[in-house]
Amino acid sequence: MSEPALAAWPVWSTPVHSSRCGSAHRRRGVPCQDSARAAQSCSVDGLPVQLMAVADGHGGERYWLSAVGSALACRVALSSAAAALAELELQCGVSAHQQERLLAWLSRELPALIVTRWLEAAAEHWQSGAAGPRGEGPFSAIPYGTTLGLVLLTPLWWAHTGLGDWDLVLIDGRQRARIVSEEAAPAGGGEATASLCLPEAARLFADRTALHPLGKPDESLALVLSTDGIRKSCATDQDHLRLCSFLAAVAANGETEQLDPGLDRISSEGSGDDVTVAVALWPAPAAAAVRPGRARRWPGRGVLLFAASTLLLAGGLALNPPDWVGLSTHLPLPIHTRAARSGPTALRREVQRLCDQPALIKPTLSQRKTLFRRLLQDPRQAAVILRSGDATGALIVASRTGRSGSQSPPLQLPPACPALTEALQRHWQSAAATP
Repeated sequence: MSEPALAAWPVWSTPVHSSRCGSAHRRRGVPCQDSARAAQSCSVDGLPVQLMAVADGHGGERYWLSAVGSALACRVALSSAAAALAELELQCGVSAHQQERLLAWLSRELPALIVTRWLEAAAEHWQSGAAGPRGEGPFSAIPYGTTLGLVLLTPLWWAHTGLGDWDLVLIDGRQRARIVSEEAAPAGGGEATASLCLPEAARLFADRTALHPLGKPDESLALVLSTDGIRKSCATDQDHLRLCSFLAAVAANGETEQLDPGLDRISSEGSGDDVTVAVALWPAPAAAAVRPGRARRWPGRGVLLFAASTLLLAGGLALNPPDWVGLSTHLPLPIHTRAARSGPTALRREVQRLCDQPALIKPTLSQRKTLFRRLLQDPRQAAVILRSGDATGALIVASRTGRSGSQSPPLQLPPACPALTEALQRHWQSAAATP
């Protein structure tokens, strides 16, 4: 593509981002383990590139320097990508050959550079004495363990790479939202995630790498990159997609100062985990270049403002908990990755899965505590959960049969092992005790 044609092509907005300490961490005095960062760069032949990254330090005793590790991951990822981009010619377009070359760079060359530089930065931090008395022994990358999600945005294409349990959601100008990248569930369930501190870290990027060419600018896009605290705060994937639509609306409306109070509320009413998000819009809502003779505005701004107008009032989010997951009565259900409904067979399989592997009961139900509270406050949500194809959600709905004041759901809970039955009862009791 020639320079004049490129100059007339819409550009991405400068990504907005925010990282907030989770409510559970604040209560315990634990620092935020998440980080986020954005930057601007360009190729050697002048193609502008926006970059955004999020990272989630693992936390806990074993990863006691992961807050440092996540900050280093975002910084190193953006500087490594910018340095590499400055040596690439990208204006030549996105032919099949170019896509193959870019994917090789995104999945192998760039990850190797990021991991090497991250290890060097972590070792420098360790050797500087900043790790304190516990850092007097030989350097180990394990205490710095973190995930990393990186998105690159050009006028011709956008791409993502990284490793770990971050999520990337795409929202188009017609309100359709879908998850375009998520970590595959680990074998056997649980919450294990890929990490920069693993010896095989560089090759793990390939599983989270993809490149998406941009066509004619006939439809706007929004990308929402987030750490897992956002998704864990949602009872279903549908709620997660709605929430990402809201976050995109905040960015489209220019109300970025609302990100912090919004994220704080998401954490306090959801997972309690650290929450981090980065958002970019295409074309940029203001000063977006257009083709000559073609007046154009960013339609996503108007399409998404229904959420902002519903949710954003002076002083913060004026909603009754947990209304933020509903967003608007006018919002159609987004595209969902699982179309099948939850029926008796799926429910029996979920009960069997958890009873066969009792170690999965606690992490599986702990991630869904928001749903217990939602069903207590509005039993009508049961029908929505059952239509979503969410087997764990169906289990929670069915476990409420016969409880005081509840409506009997269409599904009955199959005979379950004592460990699962007791865990479900504890979560209902905890939900009832939560103000």
